[in-house]
Amino acid sequence: MLLALLLTLSASPDDKKEAGTHYQRAVSLYKDGDFKAALAEFRTAYEVLPSYEVLFNIALCERRLFNYARAMRTLDQYLMEGGARIAAERREAVQREVTAIRVLTAPVAIIVEGPPASVSVDGEKVGETPLQDLVLLGVGKHKVRAECAGCSVDERSIDVRGGQAMSVQLAVASLTEPVDVSVECSPEKTTVSADGALELPCPTTLSLKPGNHEFLGKAEGYIAQRTEVLVEPGQTRKVTLTLVELPPPPPPFPTLGVTLIGSGVVVGGVGAVFAAMASGNAQRTSTTIRAGGPWDAAAVSNEQAGQRNSIVAWSLIATGSAALAAGVVALVVQVSHASTPVKVSLLPAPGGLAACASF
Repeated sequence: MLLALLLTLSASPDDKKEAGTHYQRAVSLYKDGDFKAALAEFRTAYEVLPSYEVLFNIALCERRLFNYARAMRTLDQYLMEGGARIAAERREAVQREVTAIRVLTAPVAIIVEGPPASVSVDGEKVGETPLQDLVLLGVGKHKVRAECAGCSVDERSIDVRGGQAMSVQLAVASLTEPVDVSVECSPEKTTVSADGALELPCPTTLSLKPGNHEFLGKAEGYIAQRTEVLVEPGQTRKVTLTLVELPPPPPPFPTLGVTLIGSGVVVGGVGAVFAAMASGNAQRTSTTIRAGGPWDAAAVSNEQAGQRNSIVAWSLIATGSAALAAGVVALVVQVSHASTPVKVSLLPAPGGLAACASF
């Protein structure tokens, strides 16, 4: 108040003339109903030559423009700067304005969680957090915004009703401050890693910066699970990894049984060839005897060849049959062993012990 008085007393004639010009222009605009232009002129007059009287006119314009909260602040400034110099009649006028405005406004508590932030309403800054005082807002819809450098932005729309106090809560969070992410896994023996880092036993809690992160869970006997998670600034996060058990391995191929069976079939087949050859030799010998032909060297050689072929045939057939039987036994044992363990017991037998396998 003292500073405004000193500025008025020390103002130059040119300043007084310029301030008066803007003031008179503002009065004319106000009478014509152009409150926006009148407000601009009144403010210019106050900037050129600060005078508390002009503040009352500024408040009237602000009220006509429905900026009730600003009008209340301007009236408070008017009463503070004018002090005892304000006439009783003018004080009553101010009180009437305040009463009328209170019906059209409401005090709003703006609460912002997180680091210090700048708060604005409808694009106009109202202060820095924490806000100690209530913010007076006019009836209707308003956009309340909180922001700070390197932080997320939070904005809410509110609907203010005359005379009804209300509160609005906002939250800002650092875009670089690490966030705790708790990780739980199934089964319990799972190990987990984030972004390819060192594997840790699960459950665990990781401190990660906001953004996308890739989690990998591993456990013996289970299919590894990989998932991507978005970590929001300032919001703790929980991640659950559920691994699927690996299917049982296929039974081993019965190599021994198949090999023995195949060998038995081949050897037996060769034996059958020799048996056919021996049969042919025997038929030729029988024909020679029935025909009473000479028993010469050729007949003797044919008989000997038949005997050799018969011995080879039965040897091969016996060997092939044994291999075939062994292959079948090996195949049955291997297939049974894949599903049921083989139990081997020693049983008494004549002359010693005998092995008995059960499936």
